[in-house]
Amino acid sequence: MVSRSLLARRRSRADLCLAVAGFLVTLAAVAFAQDVARTFLKGPYVQAPGTDTMTIMWESPTNRPGVVHYGLKGKLDHEWRCETPRELIGLSSHWVTNIDAGGKTIVTEAFTTNLVFLYELPLTNLRPDSVYNYSAETDGVRTPPRKFRTFGAHPYEVTFIAYGDSRANPKTHAAIAANFKRHSPDFILHAGDMVADGRRYDLWGREFLRSVGAGD
Repeated sequence: MVSRSLLARRRSRADLCLAVAGFLVTLAAVAFAQDVARTFLKGPYVQAPGTDTMTIMWESPTNRPGVVHYGLKGKLDHEWRCETPRELIGLSSHWVTNIDAGGKTIVTEAFTTNLVFLYELPLTNLRPDSVYNYSAETDGVRTPPRKFRTFGAHPYEVTFIAYGDSRANPKTHAAIAANFKRHSPDFILHAGDMVADGRRYDLWGREFLRSVGAGD
């Protein structure tokens, strides 16, 4: 007969194994999320929807070839490649505070040059009015699957959202964008003034893309 103390020890070991397994799974998930965030600075996100087309875009610090895996009914059995992404150079600014010999505070604006690579992969010959799953991959890192829907071949009516002048108010923009999904729009139109200064690379993440959930 197995003693109670032996059963307790076995349960304790089993609980410990489960705890360790859970910790390792969590650790792996965190590491994966960090890899995705480092590799995909912005996106992936969709642009230029159509009845049989959709363009997948993202930004990365690497210029390695990129791949979009996509398919119907939850499958990712098709792929489209981008061998050479487009180089994108932008300026970011930040404020630097110093105190001079006389104790006076001096605040100056400093600029940083950002070199990133823009991936743009147009998917064609898609099925109209269909939900596709897709996942982007570059430099050995692959994003979790996302979804998009193509337009109907002969839509008699569409649902869309039109808005604009979202610059300089990222919190308000994010609060508004958080309600988009519940309306199930076929597409979204932005009328302009996405950021305060389109020449500033850092503002595109801070004031626009981050607010709509497309990255920093």
